[in-house]
Amino acid sequence: MNMVQKVARVLDPEIWDSEGDYRLERQRIQSRRDKAMQLARETISAMLEPTDAMVAAFDKDVDDWFSEKIADPMHLYKVMIDAALKEGTR
Repeated sequence: MNMVQKVARVLDPEIWDSEGDYRLERQRIQSRRDKAMQLARETISAMLEPTDAMVAAFDKDVDDWFSEKIADPMHLYKVMIDAALKEGTR
């Protein structure tokens, strides 16, 4: 599953489990899935420009990452996403 699909499933989880649900017509299911996929693309695109909190989190950890204290190359990506997720909780 790619990232757009993952996000689309979060945005409208009910529609992805509707294959055997004949209460929803196939066309309506596909329309909702298409809409969820478009919203997912827009949601991910909104993250192209990092926020100040994301940049600060990156700056805090980048020196450790470059000095190889952090083995996981995805660490900085995760740090920035975590910072974005925490912004709405303060």
